[in-house]
Amino acid sequence: MFVPGLSDPAAIAELISALVVPLNILYAPGGPTLAEPASLGVRRVGLGSLLYRRALAAAVTAATDIRDGRPTYPAAPSYAEVQALAYARQDRGPAAAPE
Repeated sequence: MFVPGLSDPAAIAELISALVVPLNILYAPGGPTLAEPASLGVRRVGLGSLLYRRALAAAVTAATDIRDGRPTYPAAPSYAEVQALAYARQDRGPAAAPE
C-alpha cells in the first residue's frame, strides 16, 4: 500500500500494525529520517518529484547567478566526474561505454 503524505511515526506504526500488505510512503523533507520508517516496518520510501524539484531549483539559481554576473555555487561536477558516477555501478569504466 502506498500512502503519500504519511510521515508521523505513530500513525505509520498504527497503520503497519493493521495492514497485511507492505507499506510504502513518500519521503518528506521535514519528516522522519529514512532509518525511522524502516525501523517501523515501512518497505519502501519513494522520493516522488523531490529530485526533479531540487534540480530545477539548482538550475534556476545557476541561471540567475550567471545572468547577474555572480559565480555559481556549488561547482558543477566535471564531465569526467559525471561519467565516473554513471559507470560506477557497472563493473566497467568510461572507456568501455557505448558511443
